Amino acid sequence: MILVTASLLFLLDRGGAVKAGERGRTVMKFEATTGGDECVDVTPVNFRSRCYAKTQSPNWGDAREEKRRRPEACHPCADQSFISVLITQNGLDFAKNLLLTKAISKINLTPLSKIDSVVNIPLIGKVHVVLSDIKINRFDVGLSQVIPRATSIIIDGSDVTCDLGMKWHYSYGSPRIPISVSDTGTAAIGVDGMEMVVTLGLDIQEGSMKLSKIKCNCHIHDITVDLDGGASWLYQGILDAFKEEIVLAVEKAITKILSTEISKLGLLLQSLPKEIPVDHVASLNVTFVNSPFLNDRSLGFEINGLFVENRNETYSYANSLQPPVHCSDPSKMIGIALDEAVFRSAFALYYNAMFMHWIVDKIPQQSLLNTSGWRFIVPELYKKFPNENMNLNLSLSDAPDVQISLQQIDAAVYADLVINVLHRSDTIPVACISLVITGMSTVQITENNLSAHLKMDDLTMSLKWSKIGPLHMFLIQPVMWTIIETVFLPYVNARIGVGFPLPIVKQEYRKARAEVIRKGTGLEGYNIEGISIGGHETCVIIPEFKCAFDIGRCPPRAVGMNFLFITHAHLDHIVNPHHCGHDVGSIRMFILKYHQCVLGIKERRASKFSVLA
Repeated sequence: MILVTASLLFLLDRGGAVKAGERGRTVMKFEATTGGDECVDVTPVNFRSRCYAKTQSPNWGDAREEKRRRPEACHPCADQSFISVLITQNGLDFAKNLLLTKAISKINLTPLSKIDSVVNIPLIGKVHVVLSDIKINRFDVGLSQVIPRATSIIIDGSDVTCDLGMKWHYSYGSPRIPISVSDTGTAAIGVDGMEMVVTLGLDIQEGSMKLSKIKCNCHIHDITVDLDGGASWLYQGILDAFKEEIVLAVEKAITKILSTEISKLGLLLQSLPKEIPVDHVASLNVTFVNSPFLNDRSLGFEINGLFVENRNETYSYANSLQPPVHCSDPSKMIGIALDEAVFRSAFALYYNAMFMHWIVDKIPQQSLLNTSGWRFIVPELYKKFPNENMNLNLSLSDAPDVQISLQQIDAAVYADLVINVLHRSDTIPVACISLVITGMSTVQITENNLSAHLKMDDLTMSLKWSKIGPLHMFLIQPVMWTIIETVFLPYVNARIGVGFPLPIVKQEYRKARAEVIRKGTGLEGYNIEGISIGGHETCVIIPEFKCAFDIGRCPPRAVGMNFLFITHAHLDHIVNPHHCGHDVGSIRMFILKYHQCVLGIKERRASKFSVLA
């Protein structure tokens, strides 16, 4: 359970509509779909797909030359940020509910310290009073809000109700009365008017998020003590004298629990990993960079976000108070913006690790890996090596490049393709062709992974060298297109389809979501007595309906009971709606309102992606 990172770590709630801050870098944001495609004719010079062509393509030659001329662009500093995250008011509210839920579960049934005191009463003398087994039986926060400020976050709770129980005992004696008098019983304590204010500070220290408690106060306006047992009606006035001590004990206990939960939260934030492993080669650097950005509606922070080798690095840190990203839709909980450098760092890392090298000796059209299949395309090849098997040696000549533009991600792969002839036990290279493969990618989030699917758009070829005479590129291009589209693209998509981890801890998200319980919520005229959101269902109690109906599958224990049970966001199944005095239309209207207003905190998976230049 965490306050800040929980929203990020747990709540990619339908992506997040984000815009890039004014950074001067190209970033990508959630959520949009790729634009429409235009069909163009195939030309022998620039072989272009009829299905995936674009009206405009990046000038990859200029981009490649610029990268070579400015190599520092490929090696950004470790103290820069390339992933920006914005937690909106919705996300902060969820994190606040999460923190309060955890604290409430600790406060309920919390034992308080015993109160042992002596009271001097005129005519009677000294009376020894003991209040023991003081427990908070019920604690509820009626209204709460989280208020982000420029330097802190304020969590304010009001309309707090609290019921306690205790045992009381008194005894007294005097020289005039040789016999000791005592009595015992129980008491119920009601808290009238309680307020809580928690002020938290956020800072970045050595790449970790530090959460500090600036202020934690609890104030009780008044309490009522009702005695029971013995001759309690005689001693009400005596115990009323202990109200102040009871109030102080309750305030102290609640403040201590809140402080403990904040400390646990701070330790959890500091223990978050600075790198998330991708595989045995690379990890994602999730070191926090710069200072958090707070305003009256959101919390923003930045992480490095680059792919690094699996080894320890030393980083330096800079400070900036620029908002990392802007979220235009208040219904979203979180927005994430990724710089082009994130993708380029991944490509460069795997390229430098020499992982981008393939030898192909089996393809769906196996005849293309025999010189007889090239008889009419490259006659000299068949003449020198009749009916010999072949393989293709593909290696990247440079790290792949990406350019993020409106509504799509363009990628370019630079490779050298060596054609080998397998003559007896020898492998004879006969030609080398330089390839520039361009395409566009669609991206989506699957659980906590950012995955993609690449479609080839253009294929440009040029001959580097040949031992079999000049090659006619316009004849070879369709063959190469087929091989790349049926062999290499499926291989690449199989890898990037698995995805790379975003800085989200899925297990912690599910655990946090299962702990959320909201009480006393009003929803457009409907009094929701209680909402419990578990790992797979949401239970809502609404006294007005006095019925059980569900969306999806209703568990047997819900049928005929006095609550509303909702499991999924499908309006296809209502259990006995006519038995509760409300028509189906009003129930459906309520479900729609409930779904729009409350189910935003349930788990959703973003399926769309967008980009901003």
